[in-house]
Amino acid sequence: MIDLSGRDTRSIMTMVALCLAPGLLLQGLLLDIIGVALNVLAAVTAGVLTERGCEALRGRAVPRHYSALDATTLVTCLIIAAALPPGAWAFAALAAALGVGLGRQAYGGLGNNLF
Repeated sequence: MIDLSGRDTRSIMTMVALCLAPGLLLQGLLLDIIGVALNVLAAVTAGVLTERGCEALRGRAVPRHYSALDATTLVTCLIIAAALPPGAWAFAALAAALGVGLGRQAYGGLGNNLF
């Protein structure tokens, strides 16, 4: 078991993103490498832009509060890209934008859980 005590959110989420990489690579090799790459690119782009737009609408300063810097948005978008079939980049972008915008930012962002 990996000891994560004392680590910040960014280092943990970066480790999770790195753990997702081999699965995405295998999915690309077995199915369609270009389709998987398009899914990842579309999801990450849409997710980060949505995150930034929501943060700007809420008036948060970029350097201190920008949630995309802690890699949680990256992990969210990679999971979405992996869950969809290769080449469904438009659905990946839409799912990432809705997931980040409604699933995370509508409730106040990272650390502001409703429950």
